[in-house]
Amino acid sequence: NIYYGNHKSGNISDRTYYQQALKGRESVSRLLPGDFEGQDGIVLAVPIVREEQVRGAAFMEYTVAEFETYLNNAQFSPYGVNFIFTETGELLVSTPVAARKGTIVELLKNMEYRNGQSLKKMQELVKNGQAGYLIYYENNNKRLLYFQPSGIERLMVASLVETEGYESVLHRIRGLTLGFITSSTVMLVCAVLLILGILHLRQKEEMRAQKDYLTGVYTRETAGRLVSQGLKGVGNNRFYACMFLDIDDFKKINDTYGHDAGDQLICATARYLQKLSSSRCIVSRMAGDEFLVFFHHYQKESEIRTIVEGMHRQINAHKITFTGKEEIRIRLSAGIAWYPKDAQDFDTLSKYADFAMYSIKSTQKGGIEEFQPSTYHKDKLLLSGRNELNEILDHNLVSYAYQPIVHLKSKEIYAFEALMRPRSTIITSPVDILRVARSQSQLYRVEFMTWTQSIAQFADFHTAFPKTRL
Repeated sequence: NIYYGNHKSGNISDRTYYQQALKGRESVSRLLPGDFEGQDGIVLAVPIVREEQVRGAAFMEYTVAEFETYLNNAQFSPYGVNFIFTETGELLVSTPVAARKGTIVELLKNMEYRNGQSLKKMQELVKNGQAGYLIYYENNNKRLLYFQPSGIERLMVASLVETEGYESVLHRIRGLTLGFITSSTVMLVCAVLLILGILHLRQKEEMRAQKDYLTGVYTRETAGRLVSQGLKGVGNNRFYACMFLDIDDFKKINDTYGHDAGDQLICATARYLQKLSSSRCIVSRMAGDEFLVFFHHYQKESEIRTIVEGMHRQINAHKITFTGKEEIRIRLSAGIAWYPKDAQDFDTLSKYADFAMYSIKSTQKGGIEEFQPSTYHKDKLLLSGRNELNEILDHNLVSYAYQPIVHLKSKEIYAFEALMRPRSTIITSPVDILRVARSQSQLYRVEFMTWTQSIAQFADFHTAFPKTRL
């Protein structure tokens, strides 16, 4: 059993750090998520030895918040342990300035080196797990980077100094850092650095995952989470709206000018949306050339409408240049759904805004339309049928019934009329195919499929009616 200072106890017999301590070894636990009254932390285990036998163990628990406080201790802050990096140079924990760099090499590669100092020598020392220091100049300011192994996972601890009197400081840094590594609290602090490094990497990955790789705006998943969290505390005196936008004729532009031009158009649209949005807007890229803007905490619907109309008008007035000379005007179709009038959750709001956008896109490209429940119940196939239409067009999921046309005088079959029959449980009639295709500007693909497939299928029995037409 383990006994805590607050008179609580617990059984830790299955914990690795306890088992190591009973073997006479100091050890540090892995990161224990939520073990410390809901906070993440670690345990430092030290064996209690009496008469050359292990009689028990003492444990120190530290939360991540306590780690950070310890690392910011004034003893270290003047010179401090500013960096922790891997043997390959990847920065795990660093100062805000260095955080913008991915590796220690990126941080130092453009510096000036004198008197035999070089980045290559430092890399060799790090690779061999040796301590050392590097003197370099940045804008004629002399700087010193002292580094040495942490003793954990081949990680290096480094201290950075900007001073002309670096020689006197070096000795003090070396003493601090050596004490940092070799004192009785060594394992704790090194574990702290390791854990903070892991947390830092996790935060970087989470931040990277939150933003769209191409445009830098939020991803669909992040927008959904932010909106859902925001809607939980909504008051009755605030108005919210979800606007779904789509770039008109994007496929045509992509096919004409190439995918790089398409990416350029998507990025330009994202920039304009961010620039024209306020702090009460969440901008995200939903997929391909589709964007969503969520407006929150406005006092009047009219406020949002004014912003939407101004944003839409300004973006549609912008042009971008392709291939160095060709100018293309950005044109967006947009649909809006309101909270709580139309829906009370993100998924439904975005679905209704998407439907409103495709409704206006099928009749008047470049326009804005608000969600109408009556129209949705009548025309929701325009939304649900998009993916199904692509399946039909991509895989030619149609067959044709050939209705004979009889010559009245000769009473012979003169020709056949090809009647399309979709092989789909969602889009079940040619009329629906045409409606959905028109809303997505894909009528030309339907025409191509009709010509090629009807002729190909007609050829199978044309020998029986050699003189007929199609």
